[in-house]
Amino acid sequence: PLVAVWPRGYGKSTSAELATVYAGALGLRSYVLYVSGTQDLADMHVASISAHLQSPAFARDYPDLADRALNKYGSSQGWRHNRLRTRSGLVVDAAGLDSRIRGKLVDERRPDLIILDDIDDETDSAVVMASKLSRLVRAVLPSRDMQAGALLAVQNLIYRGSIFDQIASGDLLPDRHLSGPYPALRGMVLRLDHAN
Repeated sequence: PLVAVWPRGYGKSTSAELATVYAGALGLRSYVLYVSGTQDLADMHVASISAHLQSPAFARDYPDLADRALNKYGSSQGWRHNRLRTRSGLVVDAAGLDSRIRGKLVDERRPDLIILDDIDDETDSAVVMASKLSRLVRAVLPSRDMQAGALLAVQNLIYRGSIFDQIASGDLLPDRHLSGPYPALRGMVLRLDHAN
């Protein structure tokens, strides 16, 4: 697993979304599970991936990846807010840790790339965090294809003891490769103006 602990504004989500597009374009991955703290947030990330796939320049170079998969009757096999299924065979599913997540399979395939992006929120109570952690450990991580599955986790550290803090510290994923944490500010000087 690659764990990127980068501050806000460093392009974490954009990088993760583009990694999905890149992996699909090169045929490196065929089933991506994009997981966020909420279903709405995961859906937004999948919508952004959809926009990248359907951009004119991308569609020109990778037409099978830019087009939705169709069944034998010409109906879409899935290009919705929470699932993309391309003609090339790439499937991207959105999953929120606030939603029920069951074993994910597509045509007997397990996810060969799981992306964890913005799984913590500063407003999460201890009960919410425990529920998210349970879904992550019991439903998301075990769903990964254990032979070919990769994991990318991106977020800034919101608070000590959060799920992402446990991932970054190695408590949850001891075999991870860590990028960061990088501070958002260095050498900041704060000057108070008492004149106003």
